[in-house]
Amino acid sequence: IRPTDPRNLWYVDNVLNWPGSDDQGQIKRVNPDTFRDGDGDMLLSPMLEIEIPFDEANPTRSLPISATIDVSAATPLDQWLDQGTLDQYGINASLNEDDGTIWLYVPVAQVQDPIGYAPVALSARIPYLQQAGEWGTAHKIKLLWTLSMQNDQQINGVWTSNNVIVESYYDDFMLTGLNVEEAHGADTLVIAQSPSASGGNANYDNYLLHVADVLQSAFLQGEHKADGNRLTVADIGDYLTTWGIPANALIVDKRALGLADEVAVASTLNDDQVKQILTNVYGASPAADTIGNLLLVNEFTQRSASFSDAVMNSGQLTIALADPSAGIKTDTVGTIMLKPYLYDSAEGWVDINPTSYVEAVDANWQTFYTDQRLQSLSTETLIDVEHARAGAVLLLNGYYEALLTGIAGQLVINSEALGVADLANTLYQYDANNEPAITIPKDLLAGIQQFYADSSLDNVAITTVDDEIDPVSNAIWALLGASSAQTLNAIGSVAAGDQDSATSKALLKYNEYSLPISAEDLIGNHANVYIFQSLSASLGGTSLLGISGKALSVAGTSGMLALRVLLQKSYLTTYTTWKAARFATQAASLGELTQLSNTIQEMHGKWKLGAAFALAIPIGLAALSIGFGLGSGEFAVGTPDFENLLADKIAGIIVGALFAALSMVPGGQLIMGAIGIIDSLFSLGCAIAGAAGAKIKPAVDTWVCGGLTQAFTEA
Repeated sequence: IRPTDPRNLWYVDNVLNWPGSDDQGQIKRVNPDTFRDGDGDMLLSPMLEIEIPFDEANPTRSLPISATIDVSAATPLDQWLDQGTLDQYGINASLNEDDGTIWLYVPVAQVQDPIGYAPVALSARIPYLQQAGEWGTAHKIKLLWTLSMQNDQQINGVWTSNNVIVESYYDDFMLTGLNVEEAHGADTLVIAQSPSASGGNANYDNYLLHVADVLQSAFLQGEHKADGNRLTVADIGDYLTTWGIPANALIVDKRALGLADEVAVASTLNDDQVKQILTNVYGASPAADTIGNLLLVNEFTQRSASFSDAVMNSGQLTIALADPSAGIKTDTVGTIMLKPYLYDSAEGWVDINPTSYVEAVDANWQTFYTDQRLQSLSTETLIDVEHARAGAVLLLNGYYEALLTGIAGQLVINSEALGVADLANTLYQYDANNEPAITIPKDLLAGIQQFYADSSLDNVAITTVDDEIDPVSNAIWALLGASSAQTLNAIGSVAAGDQDSATSKALLKYNEYSLPISAEDLIGNHANVYIFQSLSASLGGTSLLGISGKALSVAGTSGMLALRVLLQKSYLTTYTTWKAARFATQAASLGELTQLSNTIQEMHGKWKLGAAFALAIPIGLAALSIGFGLGSGEFAVGTPDFENLLADKIAGIIVGALFAALSMVPGGQLIMGAIGIIDSLFSLGCAIAGAAGAKIKPAVDTWVCGGLTQAFTEA
């Protein structure tokens, strides 16, 4: 919602001053206690007030219930209302026993423009559980502002402060968005490695890292079990020994399985519960500065409808979910994320952010990578052991940063599982002679080496006047492409700060990374982003981390190029593998685009941090759908009205997706990468259409072929 006067958006949780040393009248301020800062005596906060009259046709008013009883207008709420569920949403309820009216007070969150962070709207979430066939009397929603204040009173000569609401008033607003989501379950598995299984490397959870590496294919690619069904979160614990993990090496916590939705998961895995899990794994009093890693594996299932599905009839706006008569069709998204914690002897277990985590375990990797282990990264003799060590650490840290950010995958669309491959259990066996801290950087190194081999112009007869083709850099590309030892040495020299200008120039070529990476190596694909970010930062270039929405104004620079063609070709492979090509060929109708837009909206809250990249999957489907449709002539692009409608639909997808991607990464971090991926996929769709001989009309060209930046500007 948006207040009619948009200036009111700036008042959300604003603090105001009250004169100090005021011990007269109804409001007294003597103590120095404040809400936020030295002037925070008063706090202005908005909330939704929902008035729900009693209705015999639906006495529970579609609210969550804790007991099945006959509810009358005067039945106390504590006898039937599930306040625990409402608490998860921060909602308070009260009853007028005279007429049975229920009042809900719902907290709202400020929605910010990712470019400049100006407030643009307020949002709220309300849980309903339909018990009756009829909705009953309409629920009336108002925007209510409350003024809370620290009010002091003197008792037995001692001044104490209390937080009281001293004023409230209503405000007019416009409804700018509405999404109805029907939750069909949420599951989260928490996996940790027993300290006794660490093998003396306290900060290296080798078995946990191996399982994370396996799950990016086995789980996020929706691989099939022997019974033909996909591997679910609830199944994972049963496969650990199958994947070569010793019994009791990993501790699996199942307390967040079989819940209603992601809000229930968040409530179940609250701070106290997480600390209990950490205590179960590491004991009540671990050593100070112990790092505890929890691998969170999630899947969320739902269906939804939003404004794009709305029908206006005689002033009545109706948003209806799809007719369930043919069966309820749901979507499922899966995510995996590594969440680290640090044990503080004074505060107990505390959060540790990804950057601090990587810095904290750096010393561990320096000692882990012995000369013998480093040599296993290459079949050639290492050029400089210290550079090789620095390079190996940088590569592995890139992988960890990707896993710490979070990786997501679409598992099911319209109740159709996207995975087609069977579980490759023989490939997922843990090998003590090829442990993950060796195989992961080795695989990343091989990909980078191949990139330079592809980039090299050696032995190619070419005539060019392009000054950017530097003979010196090209010679180094050829050298790096021919030797893994040289590549590792170059990366390590940059990480150690010992690079020369020619090496620097050659490594900056990596910002154009376009190797068609394996569709199964989701974490590795993301790791390359962080590897380039680290190299670029070390070379004084543009680092992706820390870039805010201002990146929109510099789209197309080296930071975006680091991801511009990430997975371009492998996405095509993914579509075929996942049978998603059928989605493209069926996209002639706007209904398919509407469905796609809805999927983006319903999933973006689930994908969390890592989803800024996974969002490119449905966006890519949209681009390819449009491309295939244009190329095959299925779109009637000659009709101006249809073109305008199509352009509007695409604009909604673009803007919705951009806001979703930005909202999932605090501060707009990595937005350049998200833009790069999406731009490349839209360009790919247009290329397909052009290759098929389609004449792309101006409306489509404006909204699609110009890429996200142009389309966002147009929208």
